[in-house]
Parts: sequence; structure tokens; C-alpha cells
Amino acid sequence: MSKNRLELWKEFMEKARLSPKPDAPLGVPLQVEIEVVGLVGAGQGSCLILKNGKDVIVIDCGANSANYSGSELTIQKTVSRIVSARPQYIVISHYHFDHVGALVPTLKEFTKMGLALPTIVTTDMTWRLLKKSLVSARFTTDSFSSGSYRHIRHQTSTNKITLLDVNHSVPGSASVWYQGSKNVLYTADFRRMEIPKQLSNIDLLIIDSTGAMRNEPWEDNEVLAQKTIMDLAVETFARDSMANVYVALFSTQLCRAVALEQAVKNLTGCFPKLYGRALFQSLQAFRAHVPGNTTERFNLVTGVWAQGEGDYSCSEESALVKLSNGAIHGTRLKPGDMVILSGSIPAWSEELMAQINSMCKRIHEIGVQVVIDSSFPRVEGSFARRAKVHCAGHGNLPEIVSVISAVSTTSPNLHVMPFHGREDALNKVAENCQGRGINVIPACQGLVITL
Repeated sequence: MSKNRLELWKEFMEKARLSPKPDAPLGVPLQVEIEVVGLVGAGQGSCLILKNGKDVIVIDCGANSANYSGSELTIQKTVSRIVSARPQYIVISHYHFDHVGALVPTLKEFTKMGLALPTIVTTDMTWRLLKKSLVSARFTTDSFSSGSYRHIRHQTSTNKITLLDVNHSVPGSASVWYQGSKNVLYTADFRRMEIPKQLSNIDLLIIDSTGAMRNEPWEDNEVLAQKTIMDLAVETFARDSMANVYVALFSTQLCRAVALEQAVKNLTGCFPKLYGRALFQSLQAFRAHVPGNTTERFNLVTGVWAQGEGDYSCSEESALVKLSNGAIHGTRLKPGDMVILSGSIPAWSEELMAQINSMCKRIHEIGVQVVIDSSFPRVEGSFARRAKVHCAGHGNLPEIVSVISAVSTTSPNLHVMPFHGREDALNKVAENCQGRGINVIPACQGLVITL
């Protein structure tokens, strides 16, 4: 019978208590300490603090969506733990809010306390996306301001930190490889990941487990999602010459947004209109060209998760919620239009599902057809059409297992921590490791691991 995470946790703690590392003096801290500061569920704020001798490194600085109850308190706790640790580096794996949402509040607290700002370690693309929020918060990022106490430095690596490219839904995504007295690999979010030949002797693998409840291969791909969206647009235009199409995206789905911009230009001679400041700014940082004339027939909007639902006065990042309430001057949804939610539907969060349902019902009542991705749960009622309009950004169980297998082949002392997933998904990965004799460390907020 497989063990649940609670049993694994008790077993791990018992071994840790009774079995100190051979040749290590009792009472002497072991070489690497990792604290799980953030939450471990999918879509929640990821944050780890790694300590190795004088090295203090924060890996991801995430926050819950503002629509979560208690999200502000969670950010405050994360900021407090990071500032008290005094890290030299903050490593950002990719530009998603649940991995970067607490960064600006953290840096503000450093400044408020008169402390030196940590260096940000991330890919060049993620840095380009981050800079807009940093500059908005009155930090400086250019070399001309290097003497300012609000100047933030950026590196793509250190002598102990290496970023490895991964396939995920946002450009610039990376896993984090720390090489110290113990070696740690944090995959961050990934759909597919190639393990480099030089990676070996990993002591702790912290692995994204979001997609672990799915065994079958993903049938979708990005090209198919883009084609389906454009086919739906052509169908809508043919059915009603006055109808408009609104495609809701996350502000980080930049490859899809740029591809749709070009497809719409080829179809109509104009670029789509953009609604949502976050999407507009991210596209400015990502693409090389500046679009020309736009058409109202095809629109890219933010608000897949209905951010701001029920709090319209501060829903600046949720253009679709504003549209559904007639709150955008000069633009209104009307009967015959189509709204496509081209993003993941968060079945793991009752709060988010409730607000998406609320928004979609209101849109449907206007007479607008709603389309969601066919692989995700049904929106309440029978009104939502289903089609392949999204490409998943997380690997399924076979893809997760393949990464674990590749790492374990060259890592005889490997421990695996399933991370960033629902309870059942974390259990699934833990059971798979357990069945193959791989040591498992069950993750929970507040856990401190010594290696």
C-alpha cells in the first residue's frame, strides 16, 4: 500500500532525528539548509531560502493572486522571512506572479530598512519583463544609476548558480542549478526539460508536480492552439459581419500573443487591439516591432482568471472583467461576439473558479459566446463551448518521471521534493519515487531541510 504524504513526512522526520550524517559531529549543522518559505500548491507563491556557509540565496519570490483571501498576509510573511535572511542573491526562475509577485514588496522593505539590495539572478528575457515593474516602483536598473541606493543589479549566473532553459509558457523560463557543498536542482515550472550531460551528483531535486495527475501525452501544442483560435475567429466573422472576437490571455503568454498579432495582420490587414496594461507592457518588452493600425474585430485582452471580479475599481489588470461590466469607454461586448479564454482554468482553486464562472455567466447573458479549452473543467452551466485554445505549460507524469530518472542516474544520493502541485499530484510523484527506492521529502510551508 502506498504511503500518503503525512506518513512520508513522519518517516522522514524520524530518519532525520535518528540518523545523522556519517562522520558529522552531533549538534553541528549540516552543510546546506533550505527553508520552504512560500506555499507548495499549484499557482501559489513559491519561495525558497538556501543557505550554504556564507551563501544566502532566495529562489523565487512568489505571491498568491490578489483574488486569494489572505494573499496580502502571505506576501508580508514572505517579505519578512526574506529580509531577515539577508540574501546576497534573489533568483527568479520565470515571470509568473506566483514566482515573482513578492519581489517588489521585498525590495521596498530592503530599501526602507536601509539594507543593500540583493542582486537579481535571472535570464535576460525575464529581466526585460521584470524591469517595467521595478522601474514603476522607482528602482533603477540601468548602469548609469549604479551608484543609487535604489539601483538593482542583474546577473544571469554566479560561480555557484546556473540557469537551465526549460520549456514553459512564458519566454525566459529557467530551472535553477546550485552547486555548493551540496548540489540542488530546482526545476521551477516546466513542460519539458532536457537534462545537460554535465549535471550530476544532485543531492536534492525540487520538481514541479502540477501536471502529475495526467498520464496520457498532451495532445495540444502551441501551433494547434493558435490555429484553433484563428479558425474560431474566421467562423465568427463569417456568421456575423458585425461580430468581434476577444481572446483572453495571461500577460505572460507572449509567444502566443505575437503569433496571433501576425495572424490577424495577415487576415485583416491590421493588428489586433490590446486591452490590459500588463499585456501591453510585457509585449513592449518582448517583441522587436511596434504594431501599426489596429482592428476592433479582433482583440487581445487580459483576465483569463477574472482578476478583479467583484472589485471592479481596482481591476486594472483584468480587462475582460471591465468589458463584461461595460466599464471600458468606447468598447462594449454585444450579442454575436465571441470571448475565448485562451489559458488554463484553475480547477485547484474554488475561489478562482467561482469568479471565472461569475464573469462567464455575465458575458453569456449579454449574448456573447464563451469558449474555454477542451482539456479543462466545465464552467458551470452548458453555455461554454470547448475547443483546443490553450497549450499546457506543465509536464504530465511521464515527463516528470523522465526528469527524475535522468537526474537519479547520475545522482546516487538523490532526494526528491515534489513541489508546486495539488495534494493528489504531490502524492502521485512521491509514490512513484517511493516505488523506485528514491528518497522523498514531503514539502510543506515552514519546512527547513538540512543536507
